[in-house]
Amino acid sequence: MLKWVTALITISLGACAVGPDYRRPALDLPAQWNDEVVLTAQERAELSVWWGYFEDPALKALVGRAVARNLNIRLEIAGARDARAAGFRAGRAVSNGGFTA
Repeated sequence: MLKWVTALITISLGACAVGPDYRRPALDLPAQWNDEVVLTAQERAELSVWWGYFEDPALKALVGRAVARNLNIRLEIAGARDARAAGFRAGRAVSNGGFTA
């Protein structure tokens, strides 16, 4: 069994080797990355519904649910911030020896 494992590891590692005549391919890369993409209004509108190209009802339903719940997420984040602020106020009141409204 050990011979088979040793042989398998040796063959696997040998497959990763690069020959002595390997030359790195020449790449035509720009001098600087340009992350500015110029889109027309129509292209922007088409890109905003990219999931429609898959014609998958499950994907459309998931995206629709996510868009509908986006406002809920914002409200939850605001509620968490309010709770954190209330916790800080409560902690400050306890550290002062009394409660404040």
